[in-house]
Amino acid sequence: MVGWRAELVGRSLAARGARAKELIGGDTGVPRLGSLVRVVKVGVGPDVAEFRRRGGGNLQGLVLCWGVHRARNRSVRFGRTCPLLASSQRKRDDGRIRPSVSRGDEAAREPAYQRFLTKYFLTVVIICGLSVCGSLFQAGTLQCFLVSWAVVATFGRWAVPKMGGLKQSFQGDGPDHATKEGTPTAGGIFFVPIGLAVGLAHAWPTAEGQKALLLGVVLCTLCCGIIGAADDYLIVTKETNRGLSPRVKLLFQAITGFAFCFLAYLSNYGQIREAIPVLKEFRVLYLLSSSILIAGESNAVNLTDGVDGLASGLFAIAAIGLAATLSSPPHLSPSLALLCAAMSGACCGFLEHNGNPAKVFMGDTGSLALGAFLASVAVGTGCILPFLLLTMVFNLEMLSVILQVGYFKWTKAKCGVGRRLFKMAPFHHHLERCSWSERSIVLAFYAFAVSLLAGNLVLPV
Repeated sequence: MVGWRAELVGRSLAARGARAKELIGGDTGVPRLGSLVRVVKVGVGPDVAEFRRRGGGNLQGLVLCWGVHRARNRSVRFGRTCPLLASSQRKRDDGRIRPSVSRGDEAAREPAYQRFLTKYFLTVVIICGLSVCGSLFQAGTLQCFLVSWAVVATFGRWAVPKMGGLKQSFQGDGPDHATKEGTPTAGGIFFVPIGLAVGLAHAWPTAEGQKALLLGVVLCTLCCGIIGAADDYLIVTKETNRGLSPRVKLLFQAITGFAFCFLAYLSNYGQIREAIPVLKEFRVLYLLSSSILIAGESNAVNLTDGVDGLASGLFAIAAIGLAATLSSPPHLSPSLALLCAAMSGACCGFLEHNGNPAKVFMGDTGSLALGAFLASVAVGTGCILPFLLLTMVFNLEMLSVILQVGYFKWTKAKCGVGRRLFKMAPFHHHLERCSWSERSIVLAFYAFAVSLLAGNLVLPV
């Protein structure tokens, strides 16, 4: 028989007796919300179902209370992972804590229209836009988008259930993110290669004179995806939210970016010089700044990937905007336009599995690759201004982190106590702290990104 005991957490962990019993609600009561207790396992625990049959709500309450005090997004393992919900979201009117609800049960109970909004609405909007504004896009863009979307959505139904071993660990990543504990990560390992493969198949016949650039974009995307995969591997194996060190990751991203910029400079110099007239006088500056741009955008998408469906949907909008930009002079590049459409379709297909509540996360494998893709396309064709407009949401998210960290360090040095501009950074976590739901955040960000896309189509940038 498995035993559990509650210990008072204070200056002395050995404290026992009446005070400890009072804090946890008595011998058999559910612990009070926020009680300073911890649960200690004695023996080898059964699986979750057996634990609930033997322990009932009281032991589950002890586990939840422990999680809230120690770290909201930690889990207690006994045979399998027991996800913890933030008790502030689970408190009944009588002050007791509700039993845990899995994300699968949550998804099954939500209305059909909400599932449509988070998983298919953006796809429908893009398809309608491509159908109505087909003259603005390269021939075959809609077909490329649909093929990529269908392949990713279908293949994901087979791949996602097999990714159960790649489980994400959350430690302070955001409000109530403990409900996501145990969700598979590294989804980019299947949808990014599919998008690139479909794009290459459609773009290769139209890539006269730009085949080297096309392959360079693909290789740059895959290399940054491999960096992200190594990061995800360490996160999964260490069961923590820390993988590669930021310096190591940034170093490899900069090397990858510089190699691509050098290839783009050699293979597409004429078009880049036409788009960036000062290139002839500042060639070295172009190589260095473009390398920084690729590494920076890669990390910007990575920072934005903190809410179900947010980064994948925003990327789909930005990529289809780049496809429109590359379908007409002065940035004409039919092959890369089709590649952008394929990657946009891949992300929309991934939304079927990544939309709230997510069955799988893209992880660093996906986010680093997607950011590198957008930046490499912009750098390789010289469409920097459209790129900056279309990716403004990603860049503002990264800016919120920079401002938060900088302001905290400045106030700490000046006043002795660090202060924060936002409740949490990136900005979407600030909105979560302000009681916005994930779905509201995602739809608001989508609306802003679509307005930027409309501006890109109208404004002469």
